[in-house]
Amino acid sequence: MPYLNRSNDLKIFYTLHGEASKPPFLLIHGWTCDSTDWSFTIPALIQDYYVIVFDLRGHGHSSAPENITYSIKDFTDDAVALLDHLNFTRDVLVMGHSMGGIVASAVTGLHPDIFRGLVVIDPPYWRTKDFCVRMLSIWEDSHDGPAFVTMVFGNLLAPDMPPWMMTWYTLRLQAVTDHVTGKSLQGAFGQGMLGQQEVHTELVKGRTIPRLAVYMKEENVENEKKLGIGKKDEILLLADAGHWLHHMKADEFNGILTKWLEKIDA
Repeated sequence: MPYLNRSNDLKIFYTLHGEASKPPFLLIHGWTCDSTDWSFTIPALIQDYYVIVFDLRGHGHSSAPENITYSIKDFTDDAVALLDHLNFTRDVLVMGHSMGGIVASAVTGLHPDIFRGLVVIDPPYWRTKDFCVRMLSIWEDSHDGPAFVTMVFGNLLAPDMPPWMMTWYTLRLQAVTDHVTGKSLQGAFGQGMLGQQEVHTELVKGRTIPRLAVYMKEENVENEKKLGIGKKDEILLLADAGHWLHHMKADEFNGILTKWLEKIDA
């Protein structure tokens, strides 16, 4: 299996899909998930793009040492290191879901010269500093992933989500070690971290690359619009599909995605 060695203790698992001559497209999964999240999306992309998928540190097949940090900045550093390893240093597209959406957005703010387009799927960077303090307190009291998500974010599930899908998410969450789940939350939403609304908004202020943002709630569509809307930007609601909208309505989401890509590639 292909791994990027970040240190003696840290190996990042990645896979490549399609032809290397095509434009590179990096996909980043969310908290307590893994790269299998993109199984619904990769087939819609590989005809036109070289798709790069990796497991965040501590997730999936990547290693999870206890003596390191798991911040959004760490995840962006791993992403850039992987792109550099693959000799992709310019004109990369990047897409992320949930916490991976924070990572994807942050990496375009930290490394604007590398990227030419951004897709975010229901990213939770619309949480204020005060909200984040309360959120982390709830995690410390519970350490129960499903209960924590419901208490903090409300019901993220689609109305007609099939039972197997919730089972899949729960199994993966239980496979992530406790120190990774906790440190990832702290590394996203702790003091000064890039998942906090105030910090993230400042980071991406002035960003000019085209972006597609798809949300499950109208309020976050409106929040995203406050970052500005460029000529090739699209900010959309995909209703009744829940937080994993690229799974629940895969065909509809893939249609939105490929149509937007045609626009920015034109």
